[in-house]
Amino acid sequence: MKEYSKGIYVKFKPEEVEILHDRMKEAGVQNMSAYIRKMAINGYVIIPKRHLKQLFIYMRKIQKRESELIKSVSVALRFIRSSRGLGHSPTSKNAPGIYRCTACPICEIVFGE
Repeated sequence: MKEYSKGIYVKFKPEEVEILHDRMKEAGVQNMSAYIRKMAINGYVIIPKRHLKQLFIYMRKIQKRESELIKSVSVALRFIRSSRGLGHSPTSKNAPGIYRCTACPICEIVFGE
């Protein structure tokens, strides 16, 4: 058994003790002193695998939605850039070759005017 030289006493509210016991149970730890010491020294939270799995599922969903949004913006920008043949007029505020119509709501969103 390891020898520890200093004891530190901490007070918890009853509901905090319940939360602490639940987290210890999730992590598979039975020794409260070891659990608190590990958390205080290493500064990280032990996350059970099932929670990580759910986190990765959410991250994939966000990534998919982000990809769909990027595709939509890309299509809108292609429309704006190729709009010269559709009766749209170029503006001097935009870079050469990029045309902006005067009444298109997409242009208002993209160019912020």
